[in-house]
Amino acid sequence: MKNTLDIKKKSIGLITIASFFFQDYRNNEDFVRQCSGMNGKQISNWLMKYRAQKISETRYRSQEEFVEAYKINPSMALERLFQERINGDKFSKLNCIDPIAIYTYHIKDPNVKFNSFTGYFL
Repeated sequence: MKNTLDIKKKSIGLITIASFFFQDYRNNEDFVRQCSGMNGKQISNWLMKYRAQKISETRYRSQEEFVEAYKINPSMALERLFQERINGDKFSKLNCIDPIAIYTYHIKDPNVKFNSFTGYFL
């Protein structure tokens, strides 16, 4: 993502989240238009609200739907569930391979970030 909003390089997490949601040029322009003039904290707050909205809009209709998606591609199923990038490094921190347990814990706190969620299985 081009750094049109002048986000500091140290804010790698913010850039990562924005890049996940706004991958194509048109969506990137919408993001820039929405957040133009905001500071890093304001952009972060906006992105967290946007993430919560996306979680609500894209949630799995049922546990069975999630389990089926997880069997096909665990990382992609988790990305849809958490609305954040789940790379191999992140995925390796999840000490649970049971999609039913993952789904059950997630519906209790659907806006939890993945890194915090992995703590449920320590």
